[in-house]
Amino acid sequence: MGIVKMLTALTLCASMFITAGVGAMSADTAEAAEIEVETAETEAAVVMNTATVKGVTWYLVESEAHLRAIGTGEYGLDKNYMQNADITMSTTEWVPIGTESNPFTGQYNGNGYEIRGLTMISPTVKIIGFFGFAGNAQLYNITLHDLDIETAGGRGKSVGAICARATDCNIHSNEVYSIYD
Repeated sequence: MGIVKMLTALTLCASMFITAGVGAMSADTAEAAEIEVETAETEAAVVMNTATVKGVTWYLVESEAHLRAIGTGEYGLDKNYMQNADITMSTTEWVPIGTESNPFTGQYNGNGYEIRGLTMISPTVKIIGFFGFAGNAQLYNITLHDLDIETAGGRGKSVGAICARATDCNIHSNEVYSIYD
């Protein structure tokens, strides 16, 4: 087995500005809090349960379909998302969450779960990462395994395993393991 590279989002998103003072929710906090569960549905019939923890509503991400629904219908780019299961991706090309004109502005808590097999191999993509653009967002506790983005894009591309381009974000406590490790 090759050397496993543990990369943080800070080293992957060199062009971003970091703000301080974010209170990440620990597992102990989540367990101790009273949690209310509801169900939400979009036009595409993707359903995400929600959990309300200390007055904050979190959409629970449990599948590839849930990941791909972020930013569509009621699953807006300004919402709070908490991963609630390990997710194995299909070989379908990943489209990063958030665009330059419509960046992700919510929170994504990977919650100690893994996303395995996220793939971007198109030679024409210019924004490469789990998140494409984020602004005033919080991205933390995200673990990407068997990430395949090294051959994507050509000249002029922006690459960051967790986030390609971020402004005024708090991105921390993330782990990335390439398929080449």
